[in-house]
Amino acid sequence: MPFSRSRFLSLVAALSAAGSSAAPAAAAVPPWYPLPPPIKPSRRALVLSGGGARGAYEAGVLARLYENVETDGPPFDIVCGTSAGAINAAFAARSTRASIDEARKFWLEIPDAHIVDLIDPVQHAMLAADAFRQSTQHGFPRKLKYLARANGELGAMGPLSDLKDTLGVVSEQPILDLVHKYPMSLDELRATLVITATNVTVLGSDAFYRFVGPTAVADEARFVDLGQKFKTAEQQILRGVHARRVPLREETFIPAVIASTAIPGAFAPVSISDAAGNVSVYVDGGVANNTPVGLATDAGATDITVVFVDAPEEFEPPQPVNMLELMANCYNLMHQKIVEADLELVLAQNLMTQYREYRGLSSLAQRYLNTLGKEAWHPLTLRLIHPRAALPVDVMGFNDPAGLKKAFEAGFADAAEPQIYTT
Repeated sequence: MPFSRSRFLSLVAALSAAGSSAAPAAAAVPPWYPLPPPIKPSRRALVLSGGGARGAYEAGVLARLYENVETDGPPFDIVCGTSAGAINAAFAARSTRASIDEARKFWLEIPDAHIVDLIDPVQHAMLAADAFRQSTQHGFPRKLKYLARANGELGAMGPLSDLKDTLGVVSEQPILDLVHKYPMSLDELRATLVITATNVTVLGSDAFYRFVGPTAVADEARFVDLGQKFKTAEQQILRGVHARRVPLREETFIPAVIASTAIPGAFAPVSISDAAGNVSVYVDGGVANNTPVGLATDAGATDITVVFVDAPEEFEPPQPVNMLELMANCYNLMHQKIVEADLELVLAQNLMTQYREYRGLSSLAQRYLNTLGKEAWHPLTLRLIHPRAALPVDVMGFNDPAGLKKAFEAGFADAAEPQIYTT
């Protein structure tokens, strides 16, 4: 990550210069001075990013990280997940040998679930198009056979208005059946769970959460309070917004997991009601927050393990040659910028624990630092786990059993050597 002490200080200096038209505060000290004591004891969080079929890699990481869970207890106090990572987070937060083994089974058996089956109208439309194509390759009377087949598929497709109003071309039933194959209950959680989903009703990233453990009440109160701090336009621009923080209920647990995986255009959005009965529509959590590092810090984490599913060289994709590749590049760029912002805030926090006195800060610089919203500063440790080389399965490789198995094995191997950053 291209972030350093000098870069952070340059940012503060730039903000100070931007406010130079106003009289700077004399002998200003930073708004966090004096520093409050660190939060103790250290709390560990696991952050699982989205990545479609590459969730198999994360399942391999879990198998390594939770290898001794039965003898040593849960290795993480907090588990955060988005999209495919939300599925893995739901398994990991239960923190048992059985739940981690279920994550492995889920991903290695996913080809048998046929979760990329097209809905009937789309399937019939594609078959009709193929029949028309074949009809152009033959003369009469053989051509008539293919035209008749195309006509039959068009009839089975139904009204064009139904196809036009479709919100997802892939059937949601297979993924629902697969998830329900592994019953999950909030009462089983042994670690705090945070799942993100993109709320297209209010246009933001919602965080569904359940806090557990002896300090759950205080942790939840702080987490909710931090989510409510950023209300002004200035705070939203400088800090970014997680639209809402929504407590998980038993009836919304699985819908929240499914919503986090609902790739726009592929799967239909998922509607979820809050405790007051207000309904919001959700799509893939990765649209707005694919790697929720900031949520882990807000939940109280001081030692954060982040799992990515892309190798470093994949952050520089080749020049797009078609519309799908162009969309994928734009999507990846959006994800990269979001996670860069979160990681920079984490590293900036570490710098602020070491520097207590800044002189001559402008009011704008002070307002910027206030938008970080922290009342207790403590140094953070980041542990990054990612593929050493490009995985042999792509994001939509749900029907590739060999690729999924190799991705799982790569995750198990890579988790043994995380990259660790403390400043």
